[in-house]
Amino acid sequence: MLIASASSAALHIVASDTMEPEGKAMECRAGKTEEVAISHEELSYLRLMERTVEHMRGYVMIVEHTHADPPYLIRYVNDTFTRLTGYRAAEVCGKNPMLLLGPNSDVLMLEEKMSEVNAGLPVLFDLLHYRKDGQEIMLDTSISPLLRADGTVQYGISIGYDTGERRAAEIAAVRAQVAEENNKLLRKEIAERECAEKRLAHAALHDALTGLPNRALFIDRATASLAPNRRREGRGVAVLFVDCDNLKMVNDTLGHAVGDRYVIAVARRLKKCTRPGDMVARIGGDEFTMLLEDVNDDRAASVIAERVSKEVSRRSFRIGDHEISGTVSIGIALSSPSCGTPEELLRDSDIAMYRAKLLGKNRCQTFATEMRDQAARLLKIQMAMRRALKNGGLVVAYQPIVALGDGRIAGFEALARWRDPELGEISPAEFIPAAEETGLIVPLGLTMLRNACAQAGRWRKEFPDQPDLSMNVNVSVRQLLQHEFVEQVRQVLQSTGLPPQNLQLEGTESMLMQERDRIGLALAGLRALGVKLGVDDFGTGYSSLAHLAEFPVNTLKIDRSFVSARGSGGIASPEIVQTVLSLARRLGLGVIAEGVENEQQRSELQALGCALAQGYHFARPLDARAATAFLRRATAPLLALSA
Repeated sequence: MLIASASSAALHIVASDTMEPEGKAMECRAGKTEEVAISHEELSYLRLMERTVEHMRGYVMIVEHTHADPPYLIRYVNDTFTRLTGYRAAEVCGKNPMLLLGPNSDVLMLEEKMSEVNAGLPVLFDLLHYRKDGQEIMLDTSISPLLRADGTVQYGISIGYDTGERRAAEIAAVRAQVAEENNKLLRKEIAERECAEKRLAHAALHDALTGLPNRALFIDRATASLAPNRRREGRGVAVLFVDCDNLKMVNDTLGHAVGDRYVIAVARRLKKCTRPGDMVARIGGDEFTMLLEDVNDDRAASVIAERVSKEVSRRSFRIGDHEISGTVSIGIALSSPSCGTPEELLRDSDIAMYRAKLLGKNRCQTFATEMRDQAARLLKIQMAMRRALKNGGLVVAYQPIVALGDGRIAGFEALARWRDPELGEISPAEFIPAAEETGLIVPLGLTMLRNACAQAGRWRKEFPDQPDLSMNVNVSVRQLLQHEFVEQVRQVLQSTGLPPQNLQLEGTESMLMQERDRIGLALAGLRALGVKLGVDDFGTGYSSLAHLAEFPVNTLKIDRSFVSARGSGGIASPEIVQTVLSLARRLGLGVIAEGVENEQQRSELQALGCALAQGYHFARPLDARAATAFLRRATAPLLALSA
């Protein structure tokens, strides 16, 4: 069945395959049938439209607007309508479409929509329909009006789709979208997992702070470098063990955040010193290692080690508001038949590094087999020192400081001495560097300060005619950088009754060049207490006159290397001594010459204008009892006693 629209009326046309060529059709209207002539082209077009409508995915229902009762009559439905509703065309054509509604259908909404259609407007809505079997079905419905010549609605073309199908399509689309999103998330998760695995692998083999290889990667690389086939080719390996000399001090005084930045800056400078193929690794807090391949003797390794040392110390590190002078101690170990594993090379280079520290830091040392015994002894010294500080095993010895003019005793220098029950007499040259390295120098220094000031207080009471007797005590840079050090000194003076002007604290020249701002504040605080300050070993460091003038010092001590000379009775370097004396006079500073060993040196120093001196020529360091007896005998000029 086809529906054709004419200007005068809608035609209900019955088309037959046996229709004559010219084409004849019957118009069915108001129960009357009239024959209508249709051309062949028109007939073909109508059949095409019919097939199109019949095969639409949605239902098509054509409703005539009768403008009578009933107001609407179904005139056509397609096969999809039958599939969706269960009604065949013969069952609904000519009937009111309201038969498709039921108790739950929204009739009011439908009436509103039909009012719009009657006004000539197309509408779109969802409406609950009832199938022939009574089942509910929600249809997505659109109605488009067809108008008569007078503008009234003649037909409503209703097209509908099962919303279940739409929803199924929507669900399918959503599922497809979700699946795609899940696939994206899965791909992203896989990529992130791969990145995480790479990060974990990198973290397992690299230092988190500097990004350098860590100990594990260093060992792995060194193992490959030490492979037998490489040895047969004569390709040696060297390991440099590099230790930052002052990182612990930086951490203790400036905090670990500054210390971390300092470590990063040192790492950058180390990397500048490597050759292609060399490796720099960080294996500990202040410890780095460098793997040098194709090194067959210590000369090539020493050249790189010296380059590293100069690169680190050539200029200070600027970390925020702090300026840090950096140095490193370096141990060198070469592969050999007796030392051919990475662990052995690390062990030996570590031992050599500690030897460099014992010799004064900021230097390089190549491993020698005897260093192993020395390293074992150093460990014993460090352990024994902790015990000695607890039980008072470290004592103070006092070396007189003599006025060269009249031979009177101007004061004493307090020196730490230690005799261990197991290790025997231990030289300060051994235990002071060990104390510096472990940080024990801080409690050791405070112990020496308390004992020395207490002894000076007793001497003031016993020898009231010596009110100006000075007690000179050495301090380390670690002590000066302790925030509480000035207060500790004040408490010691208060508890011992020693006037501040009778105490002189002495630090080395090189010490003053470290953390000048912070040390300057500490020295100013000590000076405010009334304590005197001296520069020990003057002439052996690298301070400039400008920097020296910045500090509130009272005394310069001429290093013994300029006074004592092997194979000569006189002063070793009279020109340098004279220069120091002239400098001190210009700056208004006192001078003490160290290391006076004979009368000729004493006489020459006096002739040059040096007022005070100390050394074996006058007395060796004495325990408290011997120093008291020495002071008691000093009523006569000391020069007469030495005759």
